[in-house]
Amino acid sequence: MRHMNIALLAIGIVSLGASQHARADGMPSYPAPVTLAATNWTGFYGGLHLGGTWGSTGAFDLNGYNVPPWGAATAQLGPPLDPGDRWHSDTSGFVAGGQLGYNWQLGALLLGVEGDVGDLGLTGSAPTHAPLAGQDTSSRTEADFYLTARGRMGFVADDWLFYGTGGYFGAQTRVSILDTCFVTPPCGRSTMNASDQSFRSGWTVGGGTEWNFSGPWSAKAEYLYYDLGSTTASGLAGGVGPVFSWNIDTHGNIVRAGVSYRFTGVGY
Repeated sequence: MRHMNIALLAIGIVSLGASQHARADGMPSYPAPVTLAATNWTGFYGGLHLGGTWGSTGAFDLNGYNVPPWGAATAQLGPPLDPGDRWHSDTSGFVAGGQLGYNWQLGALLLGVEGDVGDLGLTGSAPTHAPLAGQDTSSRTEADFYLTARGRMGFVADDWLFYGTGGYFGAQTRVSILDTCFVTPPCGRSTMNASDQSFRSGWTVGGGTEWNFSGPWSAKAEYLYYDLGSTTASGLAGGVGPVFSWNIDTHGNIVRAGVSYRFTGVGY
């Protein structure tokens, strides 16, 4: 141990002498480089996002008894409908909301959970592709409040994160079918307004990339595909009957950008 201490002291003296000699010769002396720690993604985070959504809503006619030829017995049942008719309407909107989540970083592997709440801003309408005499049948879809609960898995490359995500997607929707069949026989009673307003549950899958650009701050770009499944819109012909029904399904895409702040973690 005594010999080791002497050796270390000698190395220090030699190093100091070399440094003094360099300065005496006019050579600049630089401090040792400092290595910054890579981003640690572990911990809670929260932030905001903005983006857009687009997709499609399908309407399928479930009515089977009021079909051509219409006789006197069926003329007063309601609008002449086309059973099996199916058409689609394009939907789009502006997305805004917030996210909250937690990450676990295991080396280059990242596992996490994330939830969103916001406004989907979705709307769209379209007429049937097979209108019958005197009909003006159309569908309309609107959606506002939405939320997700998803898992995330990806890999970390210093300040960058690349991930896939998937899980639950839900949204408050209003869907309706409007048929105005006024004067052309054999329409019978005029207006049909079938509708459904409910919170619908479905699924989502997607992916994105996130960049730690300053301390605990990061920015992300993300794509999600969502499917809200189907619901049934029903209504009374002319306000008194009979009941007519359509099956409505909704799916779409979201592209959004966001910024997040990590509340925990080290290595900024």
